[in-house]
Amino acid sequence: MVDDSSQILLFRGGDPARPRAGTWWFTPGGAVEPGETEAVAARRELREETGLDIDYLGPIVLHRQVEHEFEGVQYSQEEDYFLRQWEQEQSQEKEELVCPICERRWLSPTASGTSPPHWLS
Repeated sequence: MVDDSSQILLFRGGDPARPRAGTWWFTPGGAVEPGETEAVAARRELREETGLDIDYLGPIVLHRQVEHEFEGVQYSQEEDYFLRQWEQEQSQEKEELVCPICERRWLSPTASGTSPPHWLS
């Protein structure tokens, strides 16, 4: 989700099994359940994590394969990133955060410590 000033909706959280690893920023998302497409899963995760219920996510702007550990389990997964312009009237965001998420913010790419992605230009 990107707002009118090109800020990105990000969560900050960490791995409860590795608290010394610190925290990091990430986009809303999660696992694809059996029978779901990537788009259906992304809409479900966005609704569960933010309360936003939207019909169309926008185009996939990044696809990558990553390996990482979380709660002692090693994962190898493919990730699709959709680009959707935020429209305030779509819905109200949820206020409560789900563990291990400790913060939610709209951040500019430079504020999050990264270079602006090419698809935001």
